[in-house]
Formats: sequence, C-alpha cells, structure tokens
Amino acid sequence: MTEKKKGERVLIVDDTLQNIQVLGTVLREEQYQINVAQNGLQALELVAKVEPDLILLDIMMPELDGFETCKLLKADEKTRDIPIIFLTAKAETDDIVSGFELGAVDYVTKPFNPTELLARVKTHLTMQRLRRELKAYNEQLEHMVAERTAELQKAHRELQVKVRELDGRDRLGNAQMTLKSVDQAYETIMEVVRDVLRVEQVCIYRPTADGARLELKAALGASRAGAIQLPE
Repeated sequence: MTEKKKGERVLIVDDTLQNIQVLGTVLREEQYQINVAQNGLQALELVAKVEPDLILLDIMMPELDGFETCKLLKADEKTRDIPIIFLTAKAETDDIVSGFELGAVDYVTKPFNPTELLARVKTHLTMQRLRRELKAYNEQLEHMVAERTAELQKAHRELQVKVRELDGRDRLGNAQMTLKSVDQAYETIMEVVRDVLRVEQVCIYRPTADGARLELKAALGASRAGAIQLPE
C-alpha cells in the first residue's frame, strides 16, 4: 500500500463544536490539514475555494443536512470524486443505506473511536490517491498511444505514397514500350498522375507553335476546352 502523503486535506462538516474539536485533534496528530464547516452551505462554499482530499460529513445539521450536501457534491463534476465519510450518531440501517446510495464511501458512528476513525480515513485517502495515480497513468498512456498512433498513421500514409509512386513509375516504363500513339501516352500519363497524387482532374498543356500560349492537349475529368496565354 502506498505510504500516506503528509498534508492531505480533510474537511470536517459538523454543527457540534465538541465533535469538531475531537476530530480536529485526532487528524492533526497525523499531520492532516484541516478545514471546518458547521453546516452544508458553509461546506459547499469551502469546497469551491479549496478542494479537500476527503470529507467527514455529519448527517443531522441545520440549513442543509448531510444527505442534501452529499447529493449536491456528487452532482457537481468538480467535486463528485471527493470521498465522503458520513458521521452519524446512530448506526441505523436506513441512514447507512441512504448514504451509500448518495455516493458516500463509508460511515463512522458517534462517539468516535480514534483508532477506527483514523483507519477509515487512511484507507479512503489511500484509495483516492491510488485512483488519482491510476487516472494520471491512464491519461499519460492514452497520450502515448495517441502519439504512437499518429506516427504510425503518418508512416502508413508515406508508405502508401511511395507504393503509388513506384507503381506509377512502373506503369510509365511499360507504357514506353507498348503505347502506339501520343494520345495513348497522354491518357496513361494522366491516369498515373491521378492515381499517384489522388486528384480528380488532370490536364496536359503544350506550347503552341508561336510559343505565345499553352494549349490544352488532353484532359481527364475536366473540360477539354481552354488555353493559357503566356506573358510576352
């Protein structure tokens, strides 16, 4: 198991000062950073400013109870992955089930047993840290795969071009020995250019006798009309 990193932040949300003092003392002895809120609304405001690594959340509180606070935290993409441990005065099955259904990872009953409390906090902080490490590793792996895929795709495209060029050169070489007319030569040249360069239209121009214009001699996929006037 990964060693605990010092300075992990725990948010205590409880409306009873004595509970906050007990929890704070136990956690500070383990060098955790502590933030405190006395109701759900304060907790939401704090989380928006400083994201904790774990939340100890009392169920019964004024203004906004623990269940509603948990629901709002889990509905927000920025805070949904923060592990929440419910603090409850009585281990009633309905409360425990409701907490887990809302996304809590665990619960601790009051009065607190320091050893049990620390064991659960350490366990869920370790799991959270490992999840973050796994997420970072997966993102890095995806980036590496994307880079490698792009390299392979580029190499594949370059290889395809080389194959088309070699095939075109071979076709032109064979044409020199087999074609019987200029028109057939033009047609073969245009087909090779089209296939090698992957274009839809190919035209061949030749200078006119007076050298004033380029006259269209052959076209593939384009109109055969037209000429290009050359500058004097």
